[in-house]
Amino acid sequence: MKTMLPRTKTFHFWNSIPSIDDIINIINHIPNAAFLYDFEKSQIINGNINLLRLTAYTRYELSKLSLKDLILFSCEQEELFSDLNVQQPLEAKLVTRHQQTIPAWVTASPLDENRRWYLITIETHASKN
Repeated sequence: MKTMLPRTKTFHFWNSIPSIDDIINIINHIPNAAFLYDFEKSQIINGNINLLRLTAYTRYELSKLSLKDLILFSCEQEELFSDLNVQQPLEAKLVTRHQQTIPAWVTASPLDENRRWYLITIETHASKN
């Protein structure tokens, strides 16, 4: 008789482990700019349409950027954000394709127990008012 190991790496609202496509589909419905980030590979996986409009990057261009290319923090904010261990919004500047900066609040939320996958959301100061 075959024994099944219990699943431990699932989101509480799914009955199974979601695929990257499932997560990207959810990200595309977030009203603010947002992207999926792979902490293990230090890679932006996919950004939603709001991020693309705000930055003028294509999805392919985003996938080639580092977090530091896209988001600028003050020294102390960068230290807090560097290990992605905070879920409070941090003040930063979003860098566009044309090297303009946009003041914003950035939040990183882990999506799994191993803290490999993160949802990074960006709210511009203009959208807060």
